[in-house]
Amino acid sequence: MRLSLAARIFFSFFILILLLVISSLFGIYALGRMNSNLNHIVDYTSSRIQQSEKVRSHVLDIIRMQKNLLLSESAYEQQEFLKDIDTDMM
Repeated sequence: MRLSLAARIFFSFFILILLLVISSLFGIYALGRMNSNLNHIVDYTSSRIQQSEKVRSHVLDIIRMQKNLLLSESAYEQQEFLKDIDTDMM
């Protein structure tokens, strides 16, 4: 069965359009997955980073208070620094 030249051109064009549609759908699907992965990273990971920064800040505050405690000269100052350390740890 021999197809005419016009039928072969039409069939080739149809195949190219079909491949274009399939690759476009695959690209849209891949972009959707990438978007959901990025949203997960932003929502979950960034909150963990913020929490770790808060912990780091508290640890640095406690270390600073401990140094002040060691450098304090009076018992009253030492008691105040100990109170500050206890309240910051909670």
